[in-house]
Amino acid sequence: MLKNELEILAADSIPKNGGSGGVSKDAALDFSGMVSESCGKAREAWAAAAFSDNGDDTLRRYYDFHFKFLSGLISEVGDESENEVLSDLCSLMDHLLLFYGNFIDRQQVLLPRYFIYRLQLIQSTYEQFFERLEDAKINKEFMKCLGICLSPLYLEAPSDGLFLSALFYREELLFALVANRDDDQLQMTEESLTFLLMTFNFNHFRFFNYLQKQAILEVEKIPGEKQGKYLLESSASIQSPNTITYPSFDKRWSHICDMYKSWLVERGTLLNLGTANLQVDQPFFKVPLNISVNYLGCMIRALHEAGFYGTISLTAIFDHAAAVFSTKKQEHISRDSLSNAFYNISLPTAARMIRILNNSSGFLKSRYFPA
Repeated sequence: MLKNELEILAADSIPKNGGSGGVSKDAALDFSGMVSESCGKAREAWAAAAFSDNGDDTLRRYYDFHFKFLSGLISEVGDESENEVLSDLCSLMDHLLLFYGNFIDRQQVLLPRYFIYRLQLIQSTYEQFFERLEDAKINKEFMKCLGICLSPLYLEAPSDGLFLSALFYREELLFALVANRDDDQLQMTEESLTFLLMTFNFNHFRFFNYLQKQAILEVEKIPGEKQGKYLLESSASIQSPNTITYPSFDKRWSHICDMYKSWLVERGTLLNLGTANLQVDQPFFKVPLNISVNYLGCMIRALHEAGFYGTISLTAIFDHAAAVFSTKKQEHISRDSLSNAFYNISLPTAARMIRILNNSSGFLKSRYFPA
């Protein structure tokens, strides 16, 4: 039967400050021994529960209860006289989250005391990471961006957002950054770090702004008429994230991949529209057709209804035909005249188009299916 293994450490058993403002040495020692013994029993009980026949819902309630109860104990223990007790309780919470964290809702708020305790454990790791970053051959602007974005996460006590998911995100991101290196040079590269941050959905505004600036610097190195195409091709190389399982720096914002991809598409499209008007006019010869605009509109209608154009919009079809064709009477065809011919087909026009199409069909039959 699952039960509260820490019940003996209820808040009323925690030594309180006496009249002199301190806790008696004997009371502190007794409670410290009680905590040490209870922590050992709790670890054994948690392990036994994990391998029991209890269902996932039962185990979630069980471990979640101990998470909340243990949080309450940590909040009750004094700051000075029970440092050993506080250390034991925090270590027990570490054990609970490490081995049974998947059973605990990550959207719960953590105690500031425990959150800061966990950050202190990884501060030296972050400092080592930044020392390696300074030794690597990395863009100084990128280093500055990372310093502004990451340092507050690991070197400053947070004032809000103390969720369990936020703690796990900080830890998992840092360990991935430290492990990240180029296999050949045994050092970090800007490309690999950028890819890792995007994989971890580090949707920090400054990081997003850095990506934008770098894209603009890169696109300025190529000819103007190719800039829009370059950005659009860059956007196509960015994969859409798994919106269900991805981690996130800030869930209130969209995924960094989505934001960056959308910006590349918008910027690339604007550049294409701008360069279209700046391109030097080159001689372009339209294809002269031996039919009128009315017959051309009728032919387009027949091909469109037969599915020849697929999903291409009528506007795009009219624009294309007007740009590349000329007729016996009109060298310059307007989209509106084609649209009018498309929707207003007379019987004589339809009859002649049928003859033209029948002649085309007859040629194919005699050429490839001779009687």
